[in-house]
Amino acid sequence: NSVKSVVIIGGGLIGIKTAIALQKRGLDVTVIELQNRILPQVLDLIASLIITEILYKKGIKIITNTSVISIEGKNKRVEYVRLLTGGRISCEMVIICIGVRPNVDFLSGSGIKINQGIIANKYLQTNISNVYVAGDVAEVYDLLLKKHSLHPIWPAATEQGRIAGYNMCGIKTFYPGTIISNAFRIENLNIISAGIIEPPDNQEYKSIVVYDKKRQIYKKVVIKKDKPVGMIFVNDISGAGSIIKAIKQAQPIDISETDLYYSKLSKIFKNFIL
Repeated sequence: NSVKSVVIIGGGLIGIKTAIALQKRGLDVTVIELQNRILPQVLDLIASLIITEILYKKGIKIITNTSVISIEGKNKRVEYVRLLTGGRISCEMVIICIGVRPNVDFLSGSGIKINQGIIANKYLQTNISNVYVAGDVAEVYDLLLKKHSLHPIWPAATEQGRIAGYNMCGIKTFYPGTIISNAFRIENLNIISAGIIEPPDNQEYKSIVVYDKKRQIYKKVVIKKDKPVGMIFVNDISGAGSIIKAIKQAQPIDISETDLYYSKLSKIFKNFIL
């Protein structure tokens, strides 16, 4: 209760949610993010700037393109952090929010195959036949990357848990794989993102983008060879679920900026069973 100022290391979802909560308690909050924007894993630069502006207006300070190299103080109390780019920021508390890492150390010597996480097959079964895996620790097939990777997100964990449970009970159920997707709320803005949000700079990809700055509406659909592979919806999220399903099922679409802005998405899915 005596703390008046806090530095949060990491500008991802956990860091930003923590920053907002502490600001509401009256603390002076500074967020330090190594990348060039906050929420870099889920938003592109424009969408990130929309959120940054909201946070600035609340009095939350954002510092990007740097990191904390040391936490300094005396008598077991924090006094400031020192930045990689020079200078320091006074604070009485430091909170580290720099992502998640699967806890697999306890499986050392078990015989279970581990890469970044526990490797799962298409039935969420490990290499040991009676051991199954689901959730943040599971390394499963990514539908866009075309390889196994980690997906530490709630929707993936719940789906994997359900399918792993079926298979453990003897009900053979196929897990097709997943894509990274996030649905969250920052203040009064609903936000959904999925898949590839910043495509490589080549002719295979194109982005359909609409941005209404006044209404804080931003929509982006990334397309590769006529198939959606990524999306960001800010503030107006109508139709986002259909786009995500089209991404998962590699369904070709034909969409204009007008269609996207007014959420006229039904015609592009006329031959698509949602």
